[in-house]
Amino acid sequence: MNNYYELLVHFAKLTPEKSALIIDDDLYSYQKLLELADNFAAKNNQYKKGTPYLIAADSFLEQLIYFLALQKLGALPILMHHDCTEKEQLAIKLYPPQKNDILGVLSSGSTGAPKVMYRTYNSWAGFFPAQNKIFMVASDTIIFLHGSLSFTGNLNSLLSVLFVGGTIVTSEKFSYHHWLDLIDRYKATCLYLVPTKLRLLTKDSKINKLLSVKSLFTGSQLLTPSVIRGLKQLLPNTKIILYYGASELNYITYAVVDRADRPRENLGLPFPETKISFKDGLIYVDTPYHVSGIDCPFSVKDTGYLNERGELIFTGRREAWLNKGGVKLNLDRLAAQIESIDGIESAVILPIADKIRGAVPIAFIVKAEYKNRTELRAAIRHQLKPTEIPQKIIFIPEIPLNDRGKIDRKVLERMIFMNKAKIAVVGVGGVGGYLGAKLIKNLDNVTLVARNARKTALEERSLILHSERDGEIAARPQNIVSSSELTAQDYIFICVKNYSLEKVCTEIAPAVTKDTVIIPVMNGVNPGDRIRKILPQATVIDALIYIVAFANPDFSITQQGDFAKIYIGKNDATAKEKTCIKNVADILERAEVDYGAASDITAAIWKKYILNCAFNVATAYYNLPIGDLRRDSKKAHEYEALINEAYSVAQAKNINISTAEIAKIIDRFYNEYADNATSSLMRDVAKKLPAEIETFSGYIVSEAKKYNLSVPVSTKMYHGLLAKYQN
Repeated sequence: MNNYYELLVHFAKLTPEKSALIIDDDLYSYQKLLELADNFAAKNNQYKKGTPYLIAADSFLEQLIYFLALQKLGALPILMHHDCTEKEQLAIKLYPPQKNDILGVLSSGSTGAPKVMYRTYNSWAGFFPAQNKIFMVASDTIIFLHGSLSFTGNLNSLLSVLFVGGTIVTSEKFSYHHWLDLIDRYKATCLYLVPTKLRLLTKDSKINKLLSVKSLFTGSQLLTPSVIRGLKQLLPNTKIILYYGASELNYITYAVVDRADRPRENLGLPFPETKISFKDGLIYVDTPYHVSGIDCPFSVKDTGYLNERGELIFTGRREAWLNKGGVKLNLDRLAAQIESIDGIESAVILPIADKIRGAVPIAFIVKAEYKNRTELRAAIRHQLKPTEIPQKIIFIPEIPLNDRGKIDRKVLERMIFMNKAKIAVVGVGGVGGYLGAKLIKNLDNVTLVARNARKTALEERSLILHSERDGEIAARPQNIVSSSELTAQDYIFICVKNYSLEKVCTEIAPAVTKDTVIIPVMNGVNPGDRIRKILPQATVIDALIYIVAFANPDFSITQQGDFAKIYIGKNDATAKEKTCIKNVADILERAEVDYGAASDITAAIWKKYILNCAFNVATAYYNLPIGDLRRDSKKAHEYEALINEAYSVAQAKNINISTAEIAKIIDRFYNEYADNATSSLMRDVAKKLPAEIETFSGYIVSEAKKYNLSVPVSTKMYHGLLAKYQN
């Protein structure tokens, strides 16, 4: 064999109907895979023999067909990482390959633009017999793997199974429940997943054991004891093999996991034909199965030594050392120490520049649900030396991965940046109080904007949130100011009543620059457009929130129920607005606020608005809770009429809402709301406080006139609500 296309031809003749590839529910036999590669090659003969090509393909199947077809044409495929930026793509240098090179791979690009490395057929295929023996890969193997083939681990694993005529199972979905279903359905015998994905498989202890899996191989450095315990429970018949390797070389060492508390620094014994030596503490590897253009022994700048049993003991990556004011810290070892603490599932340490000490460590931590942050912060301080304690600890729900399955350091670096952002919450009532408490708890530089007695209460007692969803939170912001005292901000959440919007925008104008992003989380359908007119220099991202929350007489906040979710977006968003939406999403993620990105935010806002045009208006007009309204057939009929009248206005404005969605809104009235449910408008009108009558009722009446629509129930209740203030 000279390339992997010829290998495919061999097995297409030998076992044409055998499944070579299964992607979710789609099965591709060896013969079908060959046909797809042949058809693609026939239509794309522009690819020249001996020439390297960067290949950008969206799906796993496209990547594989591109790869095999270019192998047939004698060209050198180099699969691009999905998250490569245009700048990184332009920086990739395609230097001439050597005579026997047949493919290229890219480095991870974690420390700059990805680099191209070429390989001969034998540099991988020559090693497959030894590799497959250790990983238990044979002709009857059914391997499950996941992720882009631009990741050399995935490509190598796929080709190693193709080498023996086995079967590959994968998925285009990022859902560990779906992965488990595929593994069970197709009776996978082997797993190859990076440690961060393996951790997902162990999240649910109620999942049935996977008895068909005989072997699992994965990288060693991020497999924590808790994950190993979970894997052994999930995969009772599985031999777990940890490997140490490098893209420039190949697999270097391997170790069989016999217990969860095995020393993580022990990387095991060398693979066959692999020799390890040391110079100045660095690990050097000599193997015939390396990329072209390097000389062996070769070092990837890791440090370590061999113990008396010939096992490689890893002591760190050269670039993982940080000089903190003259004290050298090993970030890998620091992460391992933190992960040894009960309740910490994963930890990643990044260095960040510091004007005084040169650099300081920042810790990103995924915690177990049964531990709270205060306990873990104290445990970290107890576990580490004073010089080792991270400058900041950032709790995150998951370690972000790139399409190669590696830790996405760019995302983590953006989190550090977002953590420094100046954020203000204007209006600390029910919605603003809830968002404010969550933001203050999880982020720095949060300012609350309040006035009068509320401002005094916040200064004296902090912001207190009584949440059925999130528990008790006492949050002290960095600043509490009046709207006229607010200084320049990066992000401003406006959570005020509609009748106050123009006044508030005028007062905070000095704090709004061309770089400020404003997120109105308010009732009504047009606060975003109103803000854009008053503060045109800002970027405004539209939003809505589903929540039951209100301020108490002592200015604490109560949130009821287990649902509180904000939606953000901007119809026809510009490139800048899309970036801002992503940044706002990052802020909400960091604040542990449940959120979603709406593809049509205008329709989403109107759906909630139509609901409120009935819910708020009917309860306020009759001064009755929902239960009393639906038990009275006349009042219930009027409630439905309010919904349909608001919907008619939305239709006139070409808002994209279906009749099925309106039916769901009506169904909620009859079947979902608690009998004692009331509205903020009802409470405000009953007390004759300033109320959003114009927002929920007056706007519908006035807009209906513009479109010559009849809205008799809305008109009756609008004037009735106004009359309550005249009596």
